[in-house]
Parts: sequence; C-alpha cells; structure tokens
Amino acid sequence: SRLSIVNSLSTQSLLTRAASSGQVNPLVLLTESTGVELSRMTATGTSLFVGRNAGSLVTTTENNTFFGQDAGAANIGGRYNSFFGSSAGAANTSGSGNAFFGRSAGISNDAGANNAFFGHGAGASNTSGSSNAFFGQGSGDQNSTGINNSFFGTGAGFLNATGTSNSFFGQGAGAGNTGGINNSFFGVQSGNSNLTGQYNSFFGDNSGDGNTTGNSNVVIGRNSALTNSTGSNNIVIGVNIS
Repeated sequence: SRLSIVNSLSTQSLLTRAASSGQVNPLVLLTESTGVELSRMTATGTSLFVGRNAGSLVTTTENNTFFGQDAGAANIGGRYNSFFGSSAGAANTSGSGNAFFGRSAGISNDAGANNAFFGHGAGASNTSGSSNAFFGQGSGDQNSTGINNSFFGTGAGFLNATGTSNSFFGQGAGAGNTGGINNSFFGVQSGNSNLTGQYNSFFGDNSGDGNTTGNSNVVIGRNSALTNSTGSNNIVIGVNIS
C-alpha cells in the first residue's frame, strides 16, 4: 500500500503541528518494520535536524541545522552550528558557531567553537580547537586543540595536533606539522616534513620540505632547501637550491 497526497493551490499538502516551540520528539520518524530508525525530521524552535539520529539528544538549544545520519547526534548545548554529512559533528556537545560539511567532518569535536571544516574527514580529531578553517579531504585531520589555523588542500596540516596560527595552502602542505606555530607554507607538499619548526615561510611546491625543527626560515622557490632540517634564520631564493 502507499500514501498518496494530492496538492492543493490553497492549502498545504501535509501539515504536522509541533506540540510547542520546544518540540524534541521527531515531527517525522521513518522506521523499519522492526522499529529500527531509518530517518527523522525534527524541528526545535529555530533548529532543524534531518537524518537518522541527527540531533537526537538536543533538548533546548537553538539555531542548529544538522543533515545526515548521526550529524550532531551528541549535541546538547551547542548553538549556531551547521553540520552536513554522515557523522558530521557527531560528538559535538557544547561547541557553538561551527560549520562542518562532509562525511565525518569534525566528527570528534566536543567543545571547539567557530570552526569551519569542509571535506571528508576534515578536522576529524578536533576536540576543543577553535577558530580553525580546514578545507579539503583530511585537512587538519589530527588537529585536537590547535587554534587559529588555516589549512587548504587535501591532507594539508594532516598531523597538526596542537600547532596554532599556521597557514598551509596546497595538497599536503605542512602535513607533518605537529606542534609548530606561526608557519606559512604555500605550495604542494611545502613544509611537508615540518614537525615543530616555528615562524617559517615556504613558498613553492616542495619548498622547505626537509625542514623538521628549524625556525624563522624563508624559502622561495620550487624544490628549494630540501636538505635543511634543523637550520634556522636562513633565506633561500631560487629553484632547486639545496
């Protein structure tokens, strides 16, 4: 059997009225014959949740939008969040002002606020880091508490855990950085091996790729300073200069 609703120009095709603006039970709940949930649509005041278990623990928070299975599933007190994708922001409880787009984007975020993660697994390990922008699959994947970072490109800043105020642009840029701060890496694989080096500026594909703990280096040019590992206060300009 099936339900058929014929639309009318003057009335709604289907109207579901919430008990109050604080409605927490799903307005629409789809289940299997055994009762297992398939999907839900819930509206709580200014919030909207669509997807299996999406926003399922929310009681009084407002201005959240969750789309996808388990998106925002643990959210209790977080506000002004937008989570789109399966398990996006699934562990968020109190973090506010976040935008997570992509499967498992920001999946571990608990209290981190004002983050923007776009791409499958972007910012997946972030728990309390705030004011980060990660764009690209796996970008900032291991970031947990780092703040004020901007990672753009697949795998950019992948291992960054606690590093702060870094700017990595390009596929794999700064991928090995764990705790380095105030670094600027521009170009594919630039600063790829940097671990804890600080205040470095690398421009060009593979520039400064050998740097691990060196500080305050400026490298401009493709494939330059590949052998410098721990040296500091260097300026290298040119292509293929070791």
